[in-house]
Amino acid sequence: MVMPMFFSVNVSEAAVKKAMDVPGIMLAQLNGKASGQSVPHVHFHILPRTSGIDMGLHGRKMVDASTLEPIAEMIRLHI
Repeated sequence: MVMPMFFSVNVSEAAVKKAMDVPGIMLAQLNGKASGQSVPHVHFHILPRTSGIDMGLHGRKMVDASTLEPIAEMIRLHI
């Protein structure tokens, strides 16, 4: 069960890196309320990273799906 999950994370992070044209990716997996986990289950945050951009782990407000869809499509094209 663990290996398929990590395979999926690896494929996804490579697609995000290519789609977003960034030099790095930050993978985060949060455990417990103190870490910022709001729903107790295993999932990974795949965050495109560029030098000089400071960024927190969790957004506190939802972005409209119409804003995210073009980004999702670029990522899908690289999977």
